[in-house]
Amino acid sequence: MRSLIRLLVRVAALVLLVALLVGVPAIVLITVGSPWPSMAQWREAWQSRAVDTDVAVRIGAALFLVLWGWFAVTALGEAARIVAARRDPARLATMPIGDGPVRWVRGLVRVAAVGAVSASALRSGLAGHGLAAPAVEQLGPPAAAVHVVAAGDSYWAIADAHLTDVLGREPTAAEVHVATVTLMEWNAERLGHTDPSLIVPGESVVLAPPSAAPVPPPPPHPAPVAAPPPAPVTVPSSTVSPSTVPPSTAAPSTAAPSTVPPSTAAPSTVAVPTAPSSTVPVVAEVRDDGIDLAQLGTAVVLSAGALAAVRVGRRLRLQGSIPRSVAPAPSFEQTRTELQLRALHADERVARVDIALRAAAQDLASQHASVLVVWAGERGEVRLYLRGAAVPHDARWQLDVVHHTWTLGAHVSLGELGMAAGDALQPCPALWHVGSAPDGGDVYVDVEAWGAVAIDSPAAGAVLRTAVASFAYSPFREHSKLLVAGVASDPRLPDVERLGDAADALPVAVGAAAGVALAARHASTFELRAASTGEAYEPTVLVIDAPVDVDPLVEIGGGRGLAVLLSGAVEAPCVLRTEGDTHVLEPLGLEVRPVGLDDRQVSAVVDLVEVASAPLVEESRALPTTIEPFVDAARTSYDDPEWDLMVKVLGPVDVVTAAGARVEFDRAKALELVVWLSQHRKRPTRSSARAELWDVGIRDASFANVVSDARRAMARAVTPPEGEEWIGRTLSDDLPLHPRVVTDAELLALRVTAARSMPRAFAVDVMRQGLAMVTDLPFAATSYLWPDAGGHTSSLVLLATGAATQLAEWYLELDDIDGVFWATGQGLRVLPGHEELIGLRMRAHASRGDLAGVRQEWESYERSLMADSWSLAAPSPKLTTLRRDLLATPVVR
Repeated sequence: MRSLIRLLVRVAALVLLVALLVGVPAIVLITVGSPWPSMAQWREAWQSRAVDTDVAVRIGAALFLVLWGWFAVTALGEAARIVAARRDPARLATMPIGDGPVRWVRGLVRVAAVGAVSASALRSGLAGHGLAAPAVEQLGPPAAAVHVVAAGDSYWAIADAHLTDVLGREPTAAEVHVATVTLMEWNAERLGHTDPSLIVPGESVVLAPPSAAPVPPPPPHPAPVAAPPPAPVTVPSSTVSPSTVPPSTAAPSTAAPSTVPPSTAAPSTVAVPTAPSSTVPVVAEVRDDGIDLAQLGTAVVLSAGALAAVRVGRRLRLQGSIPRSVAPAPSFEQTRTELQLRALHADERVARVDIALRAAAQDLASQHASVLVVWAGERGEVRLYLRGAAVPHDARWQLDVVHHTWTLGAHVSLGELGMAAGDALQPCPALWHVGSAPDGGDVYVDVEAWGAVAIDSPAAGAVLRTAVASFAYSPFREHSKLLVAGVASDPRLPDVERLGDAADALPVAVGAAAGVALAARHASTFELRAASTGEAYEPTVLVIDAPVDVDPLVEIGGGRGLAVLLSGAVEAPCVLRTEGDTHVLEPLGLEVRPVGLDDRQVSAVVDLVEVASAPLVEESRALPTTIEPFVDAARTSYDDPEWDLMVKVLGPVDVVTAAGARVEFDRAKALELVVWLSQHRKRPTRSSARAELWDVGIRDASFANVVSDARRAMARAVTPPEGEEWIGRTLSDDLPLHPRVVTDAELLALRVTAARSMPRAFAVDVMRQGLAMVTDLPFAATSYLWPDAGGHTSSLVLLATGAATQLAEWYLELDDIDGVFWATGQGLRVLPGHEELIGLRMRAHASRGDLAGVRQEWESYERSLMADSWSLAAPSPKLTTLRRDLLATPVVR
């Protein structure tokens, strides 16, 4: 019955659409004729200064046809969008309908072309596939884990019927849409159809996640008996690539499906592989209370701050590394979390907001104005919502008198902004990233400027939990005090002071901010920081999950050193409240989708930061490599293994032949794929490559084109062995790289292993030739997301600095001072400020009696620390002691 109703609705919508597109203009043309008045009629109207009835009717008809043209263009445009979305059904959820008359036109087209899905439901559809949405969580095993496709079935009808059984009610269109997309993801690859929306009568459609229950495979032809289960495959956790599930080795069946329902066959427990998916997280969650929250994929400030902490932690432990040190391999969860954060590219987005605020601060402060809210667009626009009236003196800022804002265009570069900002302090250290606007861009609120900001929402707990994590890692906050009361957040978050009693939290915060409040009696802290006197006037930030009396704060006013973010229906100067399924930031009336994370997501970020600074472990075996070194019996010489192509990763990435010729790739992704394969020798799979190289979903055909381009480019440069390919062709998920394609890092590792077993006089030459291949930081001049997340960059840095340290020590034993400087110079190309290398250079200068050289190396080391804005600029105690000893004790030669 339901299917019949849907069919009737679609037919009615189609009839109405055709009638409006064809019937209306036909009636007008038949009734009125040509709607345009003739020149004679225009001339007569001009001369008589009057418009007769016929001319008026024709003018009205002409205007009516113009409106009909708008309707036709809108409808045809929406139809074209739907045709394009047929290739990727999930795109319908990301095609907003908009408000106003266009909503009804496009909604009518969608009902007629897509099905009985209301325009408002699609308008509120989830961005992304919604795997965390309740509709998907409720797709699980109740009723039946498998549905046998019957004639007339579709994924939509199957999802609708199953959700009705599970929920015990009629599901909403948005819930059915999310479930439909998810069913296609679970079944498309298993069924083997090119069109992911295609299903054939007799096939079995999985209604539960593949890991939740055994599922029979598609029925083979002609026999209706299911295939036996494959032997289980055990893969060590250390070798599992991110987002990779052991694939089925059976090729998808292309035979016609059996007409015998699979339920008559013997039960089978064949594991069904999940479809490869992007590592980009789901960016929206529809909660049980209907509130739409953004997820980790939009937490810009948290991402930028956490990745900065990761970078500092890794840099500090790498700077203190010694030969034979290795970094612990990251877990799958840590790799996935880092890829999610890196996919945001948050560093530049946050830096633009940071520098824009610094650049505008003095101009605003001189006119006694300050910033309340910041909107940063996806293309680089920055809009400042102001308190007080101010006119920009810098032509790069545009004043909007109506909305009381300053706007910076996307064309203004960071370099220009940096020059305008100079050495200004951050005027808004309590800037809170609320979330994203519906039309794109990020919304930030200066909590200190308001004094108090309340969250009146059922999702307040999740939003406050995210706010605490964002403040803890925020690059804006610097050294301000962060107090937390009543918020269930990870206890390992750095620089967070937790208060036991929420009722006493506000008096404690007021006391902590008393000093800054006293200094800000006559001018706001925004004005004081903009004066650039060197005093930061750090605010006290209080996040409290409880309604408190903020009347005292309202009386004091904002910009006095105290920033309170709280929950509840409180009459605060600024309130983030729910209106239906959305949030609105009052009093500005900005619609915002706030970021709200659960405990698991916050803990995953904290784990990533902690692991990045975990101590290195000592290497307990030979350096890993896929090829064996050749050392002659006398252990006095070494030859590299034969190879045809070399992937260079110890510097700018490239692929070269044995003759030194570069391999030219038509696609940049083809080169990145070859580099990725060279770093994943143990388990190079298609699904892992797709997940790590693309932060959005990629079609099978597009990925196949990239692989083919990589094969062709390498074959053009060097012909592969007969019957073989540089990138293997397989019927499984494996994507192996030929053994005669090596990397410069592998060759260096082989030389390090060989040199350690050779006499020093011969070992230095073997090691030097390998170290000469180091030209820069690994993967230099690339924007690859996966090397850092997978630990590849750290491993290569340790390899290069360890080899440089070992060689410099050997040169120092042989009293070859020039060799010491060459070896340490190669290592410092990779990691400036490496403590062991700096110490060896200082010892080399001291061995010559050159104390000025010792001081020069120390000053160079200090400059490298100061150049890193995120480091604590604290010299190593070991190097400090070495410097003191070398300068205090003259060396007698």
